[in-house]
Amino acid sequence: MYDPAHFLPSFVWRAARDGSIQYGNPWACRYLGIAAPDLVGRHWQAFVHPEDVQPVLDALRQMRDGTLLRNVDVRLLRADGTFRWHTLHLQARRDEDGQINDTVGVAIDVHECRHAWAMYEAGERRLKAAFARAWARGNGT
Repeated sequence: MYDPAHFLPSFVWRAARDGSIQYGNPWACRYLGIAAPDLVGRHWQAFVHPEDVQPVLDALRQMRDGTLLRNVDVRLLRADGTFRWHTLHLQARRDEDGQINDTVGVAIDVHECRHAWAMYEAGERRLKAAFARAWARGNGT
């Protein structure tokens, strides 16, 4: 059977209702440093930064209560032990009874974008502070 996710250069996984991983594409396996057979059955929380688990759970809860699509920014654990920021696009699938059966996640690495934005914001803060000091000196305060 043809599986297009197999060829995507993005982190793709599918997790059961209980959170156990049912599928990880080769990109996900390389990123995590875990062979596909060893990835299946592990819980998705093992790969999400502890501080980011609650936002994922919130997104899953919202999916249960309404729309089946959610995005959430999380840090995912790499094979080298570091975390990188990803936007996780989640889509739930319902079973015959209308309950969420499983969830598919596609993670896009946004680590460098977040870093660049943080640098931009820090520069903006420094610039505003410099203008405020210059204005205060010019007004004799």
